[in-house]
Amino acid sequence: MTLEAQIPVQPDIGYWPDYQKYRDREQRRHHEEELDTVLRPGLPSKIDSLAAWESSLGEEPEKWLFHLSLEDIREIDEAVAGFQGQPALHGKLREVANTLL
Repeated sequence: MTLEAQIPVQPDIGYWPDYQKYRDREQRRHHEEELDTVLRPGLPSKIDSLAAWESSLGEEPEKWLFHLSLEDIREIDEAVAGFQGQPALHGKLREVANTLL
């Protein structure tokens, strides 16, 4: 009798999203694994909210990209360093949130 040790392997997921890798992994998992198709007890079958992400929104991913300027990034760095909000960026992010909702 031979026993083989199986070492879990992390998926090839980088820091930056890669849509093609995501689609390839999704297809591989559907082909190789038996995935759950039923939600766990207690979870809602539908999220009814203006902020809910729907699959149709993924058809145009570039539509949902929000580009930050170098100044925006600088403000984020300063906010993270000091754990304080930055007024100029707050307004821009609030605008994006209002657009999405």
